[in-house]
Amino acid sequence: MSIREQISKIIFKNKPDKTTPVSAGNLNQLQYNIENALKVKLDYCNTMITNANNVTDAGIYQVSSTATNLPFDPEATQHDGNICWLIVFLVDNMDPIIQIAIDSKTLELWIRKSQPYEVGWEEWKLLNYENEKIITGEEVKTNLVVDGKTVFCKRINGGNLPNTNAISLNTEISGEITAYKIEGMAFNPETNNQLPIPFVRPSSAISVYYAKEENVIYVRTESDRTSYTYYIDFYYTYDD
Repeated sequence: MSIREQISKIIFKNKPDKTTPVSAGNLNQLQYNIENALKVKLDYCNTMITNANNVTDAGIYQVSSTATNLPFDPEATQHDGNICWLIVFLVDNMDPIIQIAIDSKTLELWIRKSQPYEVGWEEWKLLNYENEKIITGEEVKTNLVVDGKTVFCKRINGGNLPNTNAISLNTEISGEITAYKIEGMAFNPETNNQLPIPFVRPSSAISVYYAKEENVIYVRTESDRTSYTYYIDFYYTYDD
């Protein structure tokens, strides 16, 4: 049923006709029609959602405190008297579906889109974030969210690479974390060679991995790389 069919339409007539006067009743009916049209069009404040993955119809939705598959914790937000919103955009029979999640406590806005043929969702991305300023030795917050958890990055200066063995880097990160990705660069000041880490040439590879139980990063070389200095950009999420 269309919006036009759901409201009581008033047709005003010119004087001297007296069947549609500007009365309190008619003005109230006009206000009701306007509010009802907006409410139907936008689902404004009416629908409470509990799982963002299941919301595929266009509209504005209020988020339940126990809702899942969001980039933030709605219960923590609503505990302080704030409201979370989910806005959905789409064109009928066309991919993708766009979702915007709003945390009114932090005023953070997140966006994601459906995968082709609605087989799933891409990761949430933070819209209104400050540019990442990576500073060696400091933890920075990225705009990436994986399975509802914010990804952080820390750049670690490793000094010189080893000679055909492995060395360990202490992350100095407190708390339980899970690695998201590890990448870095190595530099030779004598030759100006610059190598990505990991480097996959079999005879002279540079490999890297994270040992969760030890909370350290291991870097290994298959040839003498002691003339190279390097850094590691370590991306991770907190487990709790």
